Amino acid sequence: MRGCPIANNFSQDPNCKALWKFEPSDLFADSVGSNTLIPFNEALTPSSDTSLFKEGIGSAKFEKKFSTNHDRTGIVDVNLDSGFPFKNGDSVKKISITMWIRLASDSDDDNFFFTKTSSNTDTIDDFRASANKSTGVEFRIITSGTPTSSATFSHGSALVIQRWYHMTITYDGITGAYRISVWDSSTEALLAADATGTASLFGSATSTNALSIGNGAAPVGTKSFTGNIDEMAIFNDILTSDESTAIRGGTYIPNVLTGLDHLNGSTVSVIVDGAQINDEVVVDGQIAPDIGVLGIDYSCATVGLSSTYRVSPMRLDITTPIGTTHGSIKQISELVISFKDTLNAQYGDDVDTYDIEWRTEEAHDQAPDLFTGDKTVAFDGGFSTEDNIIISGSSPFPCTVRAIIPRIQKTGR
Repeated sequence: MRGCPIANNFSQDPNCKALWKFEPSDLFADSVGSNTLIPFNEALTPSSDTSLFKEGIGSAKFEKKFSTNHDRTGIVDVNLDSGFPFKNGDSVKKISITMWIRLASDSDDDNFFFTKTSSNTDTIDDFRASANKSTGVEFRIITSGTPTSSATFSHGSALVIQRWYHMTITYDGITGAYRISVWDSSTEALLAADATGTASLFGSATSTNALSIGNGAAPVGTKSFTGNIDEMAIFNDILTSDESTAIRGGTYIPNVLTGLDHLNGSTVSVIVDGAQINDEVVVDGQIAPDIGVLGIDYSCATVGLSSTYRVSPMRLDITTPIGTTHGSIKQISELVISFKDTLNAQYGDDVDTYDIEWRTEEAHDQAPDLFTGDKTVAFDGGFSTEDNIIISGSSPFPCTVRAIIPRIQKTGR
């Protein structure tokens, strides 16, 4: 089975703390951090599988090498990056796990694929994620040294061996809220409704136990995983259902913009793909724009401080055969305004301001392009000796006025 092209961009999400793509060139590398996995036993090291994968050109293959020993890999707690969920001392205590998983034909009933524990029995402040052929994906947390103070929540749908599934597990260790989502690649649909609820709270402390992938405990243990794992991503926040769907489809680009430390505390304007969205306040050098949809390419985002401009031409005096119009009573009924590379400018007088229609041929789900040309607008001006024509705006888009041509009616002197 060949994989489909995936273009998730986890590097722009500061909450993504580890990404193991399991590519053959560097099987255990972390693509977003320094959480490089190490084999706990050279004889039980997962191999690269370039014939079965869902992302890139390969996956990690975990095999049953001996009757009770399987391939496994992991990383000791002290070597986990700062901010990794449930690393010893972690105060955030939120975790989201997403990955592709495929059980082998010789899989046992319990397949622990992601654990942070020191033994096969419950120990304080541990967690385990497993794929059970009968009860489906499970997540178990232990808040003390006895099973009575542990909690297991399950998706509850049986898994078919030799079939790819995309799964998401989220758990909030402060509120106890959890979600398990499993998507079946064969039917291209969710295996069942997401399992959600509130579990027992995680312990007040986080353990120093090693993180293990493919094994019930690190560095040794039973109930190990047999099969393939691809693109495992770990977050220290709670992914939404839409984000899980985007990751599965390879279109995940987080709505987080970073690198704005010089604007901390400032309210900034944001343009994404040519469309202005809500202003945001910069906190800790980043913003999370409310774009309403996923998949926008943030390399095309513009962020900055907005300003208000105001163009007011001099009074329009005209020389006529009977003299100048200076001081005459006039009425302006229409304006032709010539713009260059302009968008979202407005017009009016000292009292009222009016919008200009900038959309031309663009579809309504696309932002209008910068406009160059003439706009003819009605000007509801009264009879006056003044010519209060004002072009203004406060959006982050540019405005260049090349000419203003009024239609004037002169009365009286």
